Amino acid sequence: MMQWKFSDGTVVSLGGDVEGSTLFAQELRADIAAPERVTVELTPIPGYGTRLNPNDPALLDAYLRNEVAAPFRRWMMLSLVTAPENIPPLPIPEEYEDLPDDIPADAIF
Repeated sequence: MMQWKFSDGTVVSLGGDVEGSTLFAQELRADIAAPERVTVELTPIPGYGTRLNPNDPALLDAYLRNEVAAPFRRWMMLSLVTAPENIPPLPIPEEYEDLPDDIPADAIF
């Protein structure tokens, strides 16, 4: 079972099950319950995102890492304690799919 564990005791499982009673856990539950409201950025450049799918390990991992590191959460002093290994890469944004294969990855960003 793929699980992400946070320093406040929150545990998130693949599929969107969130365990915990903290404010962070409550906010994650609210977001995951309405994934159509949540955008997961696929690149460092804003605007290349996709909707959260809590059943996709790459998207859920990116979403959780972004949420725990969000500047407005600094007061919570959260950290990601454990995360699953072998998370697949994020999908390529549709805007990048037509680029030639010989462009170095760092040139895109």
